[in-house]
Amino acid sequence: MRIGIVVDSACDLPLDYLQRNGITILPITVRIGGATFADHRDEEATLEFLDAHVAERGAEAETVPYGAEQINALILELLVAEFDYVICLSIERTRSR
Repeated sequence: MRIGIVVDSACDLPLDYLQRNGITILPITVRIGGATFADHRDEEATLEFLDAHVAERGAEAETVPYGAEQINALILELLVAEFDYVICLSIERTRSR
């Protein structure tokens, strides 16, 4: 039996651990003001986004988790052919804001 694991990008495990163990990362959308960014745990891209938009004083920052349809699409696209089962661990919607 082949089991795949998916965690969202807010997961506290180091990126190299996730990559070494074949754990798939589910992006979380970061929104600052009107700008959005899909966080794939790419530190350089995340810092560029923050540097470009953190100066928007008064703009609230929030995270938006993937919806059920987006999670389903990711699992179908990346994991269904490789695994018999997939376990998805993600942040609760109530903790995302």
